[in-house]
Amino acid sequence: IIFDKNYKNKINFHNNYKILSKRDVYQSLDIAEIIKPQEVYKDIFDKSKSIVKNNPYKLGGAGDLEILYNLAKLKNVNNILETGVANGWSSLSILLSIQGTNKKNLTSIDLPYPYKNSDKYIGCAVPNNLRNNWKLIINNDKKVLTDFLNKKLKFDLVHYDSDKSYEGRINSYELIWKLLNHNGILISDDISDNNAFIFFSQTKNLIPIIYKYETKMIGILRK
Repeated sequence: IIFDKNYKNKINFHNNYKILSKRDVYQSLDIAEIIKPQEVYKDIFDKSKSIVKNNPYKLGGAGDLEILYNLAKLKNVNNILETGVANGWSSLSILLSIQGTNKKNLTSIDLPYPYKNSDKYIGCAVPNNLRNNWKLIINNDKKVLTDFLNKKLKFDLVHYDSDKSYEGRINSYELIWKLLNHNGILISDDISDNNAFIFFSQTKNLIPIIYKYETKMIGILRK
């Protein structure tokens, strides 16, 4: 494979790809009822914000919690995987979506910051009463994903929000794709950092769903 010499550069998506509105994104994913978790569960989010505020480590911000909540609600989405947890905002949103059911579950992978005693703060936004459907694994993405492949595990929804380097994305995307069930969904944050997501989409002959969330671009692929 020959890479463009600028493959690590940030991309101006507006010049080459159609940027969908949030409404069009939901329509493309067959989501009719849109729920805003931060409004419905305001008290829970407010309490989690207080906990995160006291976290001595800055572990990163939240992704698009609304779309994650609504994707997790889909009937054919049962086994959910996320890479990159930090404070656990995405985890919280997904777990709120799947609470009260034994059929759905979330597995999360994260690696603590080196030389910091930060592992005990990973996922601190998630209250204890929502952790029954949650498995948090503190380890390297590649190691855990490879282990999942060897165990023949499958997932219906994967949220990628960990290693943002080109090489890290490409390696993880390939492993994740093998773990996805047919019609499974991969959603990836910050895809404008480099062209890894676009290149991966091309290797699968798929046109990605791309939309802007706050200051970043989010990409979605359905297998």
